[in-house]
Amino acid sequence: MTIVANRHIFLAVVVVWLALVALPQIGLTFPDSAKLTLPISVVGGQQAITPNGRFVAVLSQTASTLSLIDTAIFAECAVISLSATPTGVVAAADSSRFFVVTNSKDGLFEIDLDPDDGNFVTTAVDGINTGDAFAAIARDGDLLFLLNEDGDNIHIFDTALGSASTAGINPIVPSFSATALEAFSENSRLLVVGSDGSSALFDSQTFAQIGVTLDLSQSSASATTAFMSIAGGMETGGTVVGFVANSISSGEVFALNLDSLSGPLLLDANPATSMVDPIAVGDQPVSLLLTDVLNPLDTTLSSDQYLYIANQGDKRVDVVPISEFFDSDSESASTIANIDLSIAPAADGLRGNAANDGYLYQSLDGSSSVAVITDNPLVTLTTTVPSLVSSGSFNLDFQADEAGSYDVRVQSGDGVTAATPGNGALLASGSLTANEVISVQINAGDFNQGSNLLIVFVTVGSRTGRVGAKVEADLPPPAPEEFELEFGNQKVFVQFRSLSGDIDFYRIFFGTSKSALNGTDLLTSPTTVDHPDQANQKLTEILSPLSNGVEIFVQVAAVSDKGVEGERTEILAETPEETIGLLEITGETGGCGRVSSTGSHRAIALSTIVVLLFLLLSLADWRKTLVKLGMLCIWIPSTLWAQSNNDLEYVVSEKTSRLPIVSSFRISWWLPQNDNVEQFFGDRANEVYSLRIGLPLQIPTGVLEPALEAGLMVESSRLLGVSSGRSSGEESSLLLVPLRLDLTYLIDPNATWLVVPLLEAGYGWTFFDIEENDQQVDGFKQSLTFRGGFRLLIDRFVKNPEGWREFLALRSAYFAVTAGYELPLASDGFKTTGVLISPEIGVVF
Repeated sequence: MTIVANRHIFLAVVVVWLALVALPQIGLTFPDSAKLTLPISVVGGQQAITPNGRFVAVLSQTASTLSLIDTAIFAECAVISLSATPTGVVAAADSSRFFVVTNSKDGLFEIDLDPDDGNFVTTAVDGINTGDAFAAIARDGDLLFLLNEDGDNIHIFDTALGSASTAGINPIVPSFSATALEAFSENSRLLVVGSDGSSALFDSQTFAQIGVTLDLSQSSASATTAFMSIAGGMETGGTVVGFVANSISSGEVFALNLDSLSGPLLLDANPATSMVDPIAVGDQPVSLLLTDVLNPLDTTLSSDQYLYIANQGDKRVDVVPISEFFDSDSESASTIANIDLSIAPAADGLRGNAANDGYLYQSLDGSSSVAVITDNPLVTLTTTVPSLVSSGSFNLDFQADEAGSYDVRVQSGDGVTAATPGNGALLASGSLTANEVISVQINAGDFNQGSNLLIVFVTVGSRTGRVGAKVEADLPPPAPEEFELEFGNQKVFVQFRSLSGDIDFYRIFFGTSKSALNGTDLLTSPTTVDHPDQANQKLTEILSPLSNGVEIFVQVAAVSDKGVEGERTEILAETPEETIGLLEITGETGGCGRVSSTGSHRAIALSTIVVLLFLLLSLADWRKTLVKLGMLCIWIPSTLWAQSNNDLEYVVSEKTSRLPIVSSFRISWWLPQNDNVEQFFGDRANEVYSLRIGLPLQIPTGVLEPALEAGLMVESSRLLGVSSGRSSGEESSLLLVPLRLDLTYLIDPNATWLVVPLLEAGYGWTFFDIEENDQQVDGFKQSLTFRGGFRLLIDRFVKNPEGWREFLALRSAYFAVTAGYELPLASDGFKTTGVLISPEIGVVF
């Protein structure tokens, strides 16, 4: 029994030892091999990944291209041709761009990951042509560091300012054949290594060279050591470390202390000894990646950082915890896992994003493919997802290699957004078993207009795998608003408001029956209206020629820039009929010609000048000497009627002299003599706005005011339908410019009077212009005007009239109402005459 008990205790100890020590060391918490191989168009090599993990750039030196992999869909989304052989690539800090250098002397190139037109293209960055080709590129925040091919200069480009440093870091002393460089934001360091085993360290803020280490004689490295890759970051204890791969047959990786001010120093794997031991890794290490532990490692180890080393010789990726470099109890840092690759890895082709979503990407040497290393569940789509949807639905079928829970989400598809679990609209969720095919119905209405990401997330414990597809949604536009119809002569006017969004044009359907709108018996093929540059604009389309008296049914629909027809408006109906306008009513002729005389234009121009002169003088300060002399010369005849006992006395003295001038603003409602013209205007505005300038002259029985009146009427009216008498959609415009010389007689306005009767007679000239469709007719008419009415003297019933009149430099103010008749002096054509009813407000200066 004792032997059995001891045997049980021994087995228990072995099990505990295996669980705590042996199993993690033999890689059971790591994937044994890459789970997925992504095909690309060309043989790839060096890689870069955006910080958010969305895009991976793969350089091809053989084809001079950059392959762009969208990690949300695990597929190549673009192949971008480069002007020369690419030698380095980095991603911008905001994940919006890649920067590429080539071995040409053209400098630096930029690739926008969210272009407006959807096409990824390279753009040469100005100011980077240094005369030297570049061998490598590194980034620290917004600063780019470009290493020239001779390894003796580093040039700096600030992506935020869009400018380059002309001096750069110049030079590297002593110069050597540099092959790689890396920037470390943790302590503002920049590390350069050469193929001869040398290295140089710089301060990336001051650009000063801190030190050079050329002697690696303490290790097995030789002067012909090929240093292929650099990786690094801050160790848990606070030391910034860099790692350099030594690509010899028995692979080695050296650790450098980048906090040292005397130069890069090799870290001793065992500080208790004097030996400096590199990490013994696989055959020919060509890629290094230092990242925080999450997937593809077990999350229980997430407090550490791990170094991933891709080896060409034995086609594998080794994993080393960097804490072992600082463990005094360890004789040497060693690998704890090996991840097998089907093909040898390409140099400097291992990348993983800083967010650590559980995926690493490794270019495969000589192969048009990229290996995806992860311990996440592998999710695959078993049906093809349509790239463009506008209506209807489709089935999304998928499966995973492990049992777990799933979420199906739609995320906004702008180019720089990461495919993050939990983001976007949830379309479906549930659980699945390993290799079970799940089918989810997806509707077009589930997507947003434009680009979308349809993503399936499968979660097993703390690990989440994904697969996605890009879907462009071109949803049917809504029906246009404010849809209206108006009739015309053998035509129908179609009016509506333009929509917002990606609209190409509008399609108008019409026919003689509602059934014609379904595609049969259309009068013509559906007509189209182009979408304007701005939304909410009133659009008008004329359907013509049509038959008068035949009812027309109309519908309108918008068509998107992808060719998807939207919802149609309601069906409206309108009947074309013959219309009649001012030209026909008035009997004017002339067609497209112009009936006018130069004399009328001269009269209008002269009258305008006179009116402006009177207006200017009425607003001036009469106390000024020049104005007094000028007015005296103009109005000397007025003194013949001046009396010394009334308000209109004109006195010339040293202190005061005023010339009484009346200025008034009048609105006249024109009631046309022609009944057809009156019907044409209907309840529309037919006001003539005019300005009167007059000279009050005292006579024994009252006041006589010669006055000059200039007016204006602009009317835009709809033509009348003959059979219905209603307004059509066709328009005509009328311009009237009346000019009159009036003589107004007022009974003597004594101080006790509040209302002053008046009589008025005048002679008028009126210029008219009628525009109707393509016709334009203008002319010149003459008339006599007779009016009667009264003036209400405002200043006679207000408090302190003398005070406010003196303040405004006025003699008096009044409100008048007159009514009269304008007698035409011509019997043919357009009669710009009729009954006039005019309220008026005026002042006497």
